[in-house]
Amino acid sequence: MEIGGVNFSINIPGKTPHILQEHDPNYRSFFRRVTKRKNKVPEAIDIKINLELENLPDTRKLTKIFDSGQSWLMFREGDDYWIILHPPSHEKPFWAARFNRDVKEVTVYCGARFFQERERETIILNPVRYPLDQLLIMYILARHQGAVIHAAGMEMSGKGFILAGPSGAGKSTLARLFNASIGQNNPGVLVLSDERIVTRKVNGTFKAYGTPWHGEEGTTRNKCVPLSGIFFLNHGKENRAKPLKPQQALERLLQVTSIPWYDRDVMPGVLLFCEELLTRVPLFEFHFTPGLEAIRFLETCIRDI
Repeated sequence: MEIGGVNFSINIPGKTPHILQEHDPNYRSFFRRVTKRKNKVPEAIDIKINLELENLPDTRKLTKIFDSGQSWLMFREGDDYWIILHPPSHEKPFWAARFNRDVKEVTVYCGARFFQERERETIILNPVRYPLDQLLIMYILARHQGAVIHAAGMEMSGKGFILAGPSGAGKSTLARLFNASIGQNNPGVLVLSDERIVTRKVNGTFKAYGTPWHGEEGTTRNKCVPLSGIFFLNHGKENRAKPLKPQQALERLLQVTSIPWYDRDVMPGVLLFCEELLTRVPLFEFHFTPGLEAIRFLETCIRDI
């Protein structure tokens, strides 16, 4: 499974045949068959995922460092991290994932609801999906010059642009309008995601990657494009765009970037990446009205970047 140039190879131990199933169609384009490559892709980050059936940990022996208040919790045990999916309404966790600081290898202990034993095989529901995949990538990119940003992303004439904002800012609305404009003979536009985008610095170039973590529009696409501009969204009475200086954009970016504020070991890496991103990529504040006029206005702005 590949997200944002991070390759998760999922391994299942044992001699009994295993079948890994993924029920979410938004993940389909992010899976690929394993092939031997003569030359390693420069941006690829390889992570080994080992699945274990049952043997869930006793969290009473672990030190809790974060509680999402919804379904997942994070613990520390020496230099190791534990992420545990345990909705309050359930007696036992769904799964528990263990990894160390460099996040090169992860062991995921699957609860009973994630696998089914049959006579000659075991069916396993893929646990490496939201929220686990997003949390792992947040930690991985903190050490590899990258971050997950709450933003819609699109490709225009070979260039990548992200439209960043919190919930309700208009990411899905603009993604829907861009998708509608594609249907009106606008082949130069391709929407990558309507909710979250991975951004990375690879060989001195900033890139934007589509992700399977979608919003209301449900747009997901496994593609990477050079990042040429960031637009911070605001609803307005008219369509207008204003260039921003890095100092002006910093607070806006931190509000929409996935940063583990609770973890001092990891947080600085994300902050350093954000600082460099703001000094290297053109920044704009975009006020818009929800209509196709906003798309035409934005396309005019982008042509001048």
